[in-house]
Amino acid sequence: AVGRDFSYLELPDLQDGTALRFKVIFDAGTVLMTDEDVAGIERYVRQGGVFVAQHLTGQHAPDQANAWPIARLTGVTVTNRGEGIGGKLRFSKEQTLWPQLRDQEVKGWGLALDWKGNDISGTPADLTPAAGDVEVIARWQGTQPGQGTVAVAARHLGKGMIITLGSTFWREVRDAGGVYRSGNGTQEVLDELLTSLGVPRDSWTGNRDVWADLWQSKNGVFDGYPVANMGEAAAGVEATVSLRRTQPVGELIEASALGLPRVPVTWKDGRLTLPKIAYGAMQSRVFLAPRADRERAGLEWLRIQSALWRPLLPVPERERPEVIAVPEDVLPLADGWRLFSDTSAVEAAPQWIATGVDDAAWKPVRLGAFGTLGLPEDATARFRRTITIPAAWKGRRVSLVFDAESWFWGLLPEARLWINGQPAAMPQPIRPSPTPGFTVDVTDLITGGSLTLALEIDGRRLDPSRPQGKPNGATGMFYLLSEPTPQRRDPLPGPWQAAASGFNVLTPVPADGTVSYIYLQTVFALPKAWPAKRVFLESDEPLGCLVLNGSLINTPRWMKRLDISGLVRTDGGTNTLRWMPDMPEERINVHQGMVPALRLAWQP
Repeated sequence: AVGRDFSYLELPDLQDGTALRFKVIFDAGTVLMTDEDVAGIERYVRQGGVFVAQHLTGQHAPDQANAWPIARLTGVTVTNRGEGIGGKLRFSKEQTLWPQLRDQEVKGWGLALDWKGNDISGTPADLTPAAGDVEVIARWQGTQPGQGTVAVAARHLGKGMIITLGSTFWREVRDAGGVYRSGNGTQEVLDELLTSLGVPRDSWTGNRDVWADLWQSKNGVFDGYPVANMGEAAAGVEATVSLRRTQPVGELIEASALGLPRVPVTWKDGRLTLPKIAYGAMQSRVFLAPRADRERAGLEWLRIQSALWRPLLPVPERERPEVIAVPEDVLPLADGWRLFSDTSAVEAAPQWIATGVDDAAWKPVRLGAFGTLGLPEDATARFRRTITIPAAWKGRRVSLVFDAESWFWGLLPEARLWINGQPAAMPQPIRPSPTPGFTVDVTDLITGGSLTLALEIDGRRLDPSRPQGKPNGATGMFYLLSEPTPQRRDPLPGPWQAAASGFNVLTPVPADGTVSYIYLQTVFALPKAWPAKRVFLESDEPLGCLVLNGSLINTPRWMKRLDISGLVRTDGGTNTLRWMPDMPEERINVHQGMVPALRLAWQP
């Protein structure tokens, strides 16, 4: 309301240098301060800042009340804060902070009334200079105790200054509907102080409910001038608004109005003035003017961003996360592929899928979306990779896994996969689905210790009338997973029960045939003497969503085997398993289907 923008700061901003961006800091009544806080204020002031302390600023230290740790900066001590202090105060003839108040008397007991009418401004203070370089700005007047003592003081430190306000003379405000309305003359007092401290005014509106500000577009092309009526009166107000601007301008663009109308303005002595305009209740209007140096917009954008960017602090060695090694039973397959692409139609099973094909001239790539490979979205891309199976995997089961958990990812929009020249044992072509991940047992396909994968992705749209909503390509992760051959397999003991009408309301269901259920449940026991070290739960279909002994496990869409050794009882007691085909989301679904054919696989 005094025509200037402001920002809120906190005490750490004084310690890390952020506060140096501001010419003046006006404390809002920070009663408790540490020695580090005071040191931060001193650095700020000595480097040219102006810190304005109130009568309660820096009163207490963390371990001692009324210690006034800030006194070593202000150069004054508070010796009397009793009921007798108040009345009028007189400004000195020499002070320069309020030129219009030189040798003038003003009311010294300012008010801040809350919505209940309670005075929350605080008791004025009696300041006693304790340093020889303290400048007395104003003294208390009258016959009350404290007569002639200091009410406002200032002290220069280094390139800056610290001002202590022992009186709330500058404030006369009342809470009106959640907004502090200033009394007559109080804004002028604050305005004059900021002007004398070198903080130029940004706007002049002539109305305390109308606020204006200086903005700049992020791209550095436009200066922005938002004007807002903060009053709630239905009739609104009319205001003639002036704003600070160095370069002359004859018109503004109203960006907040349809058609972007041009608004004529006048410019004189570094100020532009809008014509008298009506502003409705709580209405804001935004005006723009091209910057005079808009050819430097790119550099200006970088300057603005540099004020926001912060350097990353080095991470101590003890806080760095441990590197997670790739497990010995996993072989990642993101790298090492060869790419051949064209945009023409291709045959379903051309010769290039066979083992032993010379693909040395094909482009080496990391499997990914077409955009990352420099391919157009409608390309047809062929990928090959021959994999050497680790010798340690001999005698183990090996599965090819494609992990694409989210519906957004997958082999898109349509793909075909061959393993050693034969179509992979899965539904093909591979198309978008809510469950894009899959797994294929390739144990019996390994020949000579190697495996050849051939992948073809056709980027042409399945439905040309619909826009493309997902990135084409292999937006997921291939890897090989090896597992020891189970020493023994047992069907998961039954019987199964179904919760169809509500939770914990269970009815028996047959092992075969279709049933309705929210979830299926079974209770089973394991032998006290296990036939192997680990026990897995496995299925020929994806495992789905499990609740085993109270632990919720939402398995990936491709997963068909899960190590449950640490989730089951080892003392021969019973285990409770609840099963659903997928994780419930916003609502509980009633499913139709058969009891899952789950098995227990015992492995070393």
